Amino acid sequence: MRRLLVLLGVGLLAFAALLSTVTGVPSHPTTWLWIGSLTLAGTLLFVAGLRDSLAVGSATVRWNVLVGVGQLLLALSTFVTTVDDVLIGGSISPVGIVAGVVGAAILAFFGVDYVRGGVYMRLPTAE
Repeated sequence: MRRLLVLLGVGLLAFAALLSTVTGVPSHPTTWLWIGSLTLAGTLLFVAGLRDSLAVGSATVRWNVLVGVGQLLLALSTFVTTVDDVLIGGSISPVGIVAGVVGAAILAFFGVDYVRGGVYMRLPTAE
């Protein structure tokens, strides 16, 4: 199960690289935040799929914390994209706004649960 995180991480990194290649250097701060959070989330999910823990200074961060932070970054990315389109007066429909905000909230819930060690969801134990 955790090996799928490697594929998800690579997919997110490839998507962020494709966005940066096609659109060029972002000119808007929210675009930087969006692409940056996708890149960092992809990196964290990739590492979490390969390692059981990661040493950060004198502390050890378990894989589930990396996944949780990655999911929180994906929630941030979703929320920023939705709110930015609303603020600039884009053509997003009310259904799209609700879907973006609810989707970000669900991703954030999963992320917080993973960081806490799987209080509401059972964390995968099998490789």
